[in-house]
Amino acid sequence: MPDSKAASARHLLLIWFAACLILLVASWQQITTLSGWDPDDQLRLVQLRDFLAGQGWFDNSQHRLNTPFGSPMHWSRMIELPLAGLILILSPLFGQTIAEMIAASLVPLLLIGASGWFLGGIAHRIGGASAAPIAMLLCVITPTLLAQFMPMRIDHHGWQIMLACLALWTLFRKPNRTSGLVLGGSLALWLHISLEGAPLAAAFFIWLGLQWLADGGKAQRLTSTLVSFSLLSAILFLTTQRLGLAAPDYCDSISPAHLKAIFAASAIMIGGSVWSPQSWPLRLAFILAAGSAALAIVYISVPQCAGGAFQQLDPLVRQYWYAGVTEGLPVWKQGNWAAIGWIVPAAAGLIGLVLLYRTLPADKDAKAQLAFFQATSFLIALLVFRASAVACAFAIPLLASWLARLLESYRSAAGAGQKMRAAATMFTIVMAGPLWMHAVNALPGQNETGKKSQIAQADKASRICQSVSSVEALAALPKGRIVASFDMGPAILLTTGHSILASSHHRNNEGMRDQIALFRSPPAEARRIIENRGITHIAVCPGEAELKQYELRDAGGLWAEMNSGNVPAWLKPMPDMGKGIQVWRVLR
Repeated sequence: MPDSKAASARHLLLIWFAACLILLVASWQQITTLSGWDPDDQLRLVQLRDFLAGQGWFDNSQHRLNTPFGSPMHWSRMIELPLAGLILILSPLFGQTIAEMIAASLVPLLLIGASGWFLGGIAHRIGGASAAPIAMLLCVITPTLLAQFMPMRIDHHGWQIMLACLALWTLFRKPNRTSGLVLGGSLALWLHISLEGAPLAAAFFIWLGLQWLADGGKAQRLTSTLVSFSLLSAILFLTTQRLGLAAPDYCDSISPAHLKAIFAASAIMIGGSVWSPQSWPLRLAFILAAGSAALAIVYISVPQCAGGAFQQLDPLVRQYWYAGVTEGLPVWKQGNWAAIGWIVPAAAGLIGLVLLYRTLPADKDAKAQLAFFQATSFLIALLVFRASAVACAFAIPLLASWLARLLESYRSAAGAGQKMRAAATMFTIVMAGPLWMHAVNALPGQNETGKKSQIAQADKASRICQSVSSVEALAALPKGRIVASFDMGPAILLTTGHSILASSHHRNNEGMRDQIALFRSPPAEARRIIENRGITHIAVCPGEAELKQYELRDAGGLWAEMNSGNVPAWLKPMPDMGKGIQVWRVLR
């Protein structure tokens, strides 16, 4: 490795190592309590423990959810393997609890390190050696990315971001068979983990198709990408599904219908790329035929998925739960302008692209690729807010190149005024997102006292009440079946031996429907649901947002009655537990 590349690699590793130390300190409470950052992290740890305790590889159901039947989960076993492997290795040395802390901290840190390495490689290609370590620095300080890479953040989002960065990195390598195989493999694993990445994965194939359309000689990487993508997609599916191609079709993960579409489109495109006709209209015909075949198979086989992954939700669940999941909505429906700060770094990347496009040292193809994927990822993030992390990641190589140039201007500036302008511009680029948030919060009416202050205090009290350290007190109850709010459920599974009716995980459609119906129905109807489900206790934090919704919408419902003091005779109040958890025992 040339000296400049070796020095760049050392800088990348030093920045990552320093960031790891800071992030470990910042996450110490989440690590030592094994609470993670949200209910997804908690339920993932429950799933991991069940797997290590002997639950089958093909059985990814959560058997203590949707009591007494259990519920299938849409999560892949594949991303549990690194965690499980580390725990098995470390448990004999440190014990199960410490091993879980180490594994759940190390894996996210390795993912952010890999993401920064790939983005640093792209930045080196388009902005020079000095841009690479800046890219790693941006990766470990950008809030949109940090939210998915903190220690104990063991949900699948970090894997999605890392695989997206790997896929983009391959396009800045030599356009040969190897880069195509790695690209296809990363896209296959990305979609196996979650179909949320489908729009951006499609953008990679569109880009390769456009390159082949413009130049029939650029078929090698396209062919190898399609081969590895289709084969690895099949391998991942067949090695994680007991029923194989007879498995049911789901809208939220790769299913038999999706595999048929992948193989049909791949067969057409591989045939076209191998033949590689000289006529561009013929190449275009192959592209259109492949896309049409894939869409036709999906829409004919699973027409219920035409509207997205959540079309199979019960109407009651859609109305009471999914309508409030704003991360799946466009930017303009977030309900809080400050939230746009999460996507501002991606917008800053587009501004930098316009300003620097002509003067970047990269070749024409590299700049065109960067422009295409920055613009595409930003557009997708505008339409689906949860995609903002990948859009910000894709902006980092350009932002790093911009900062490297400004840093050079600062060093070479003769006067104090020029230095101040360069420093101010660098600060604005690095802090673009937080600056936006602070600016919005400083607007008149954003920091009112009174009602908003009361809501903020109630939210804080609810978070404390639902914390793992609070919920673990429920373990003192006789083992039973509990109804709790959606977000409190995973903490109950993590810290106790109880079963729960529902959590905020959409595959448990029936459990979520029954829980919503239970809280919003008159007490007599609610009791029938409780008896059918064998519920033994109701345990809630009174200020929780889900319960507020029932109180406001359904004045005669069970929760509205209980909250106003009209507790049915078949519910026996018990002393509060934990940090304000109200508990009732169901009398038979």
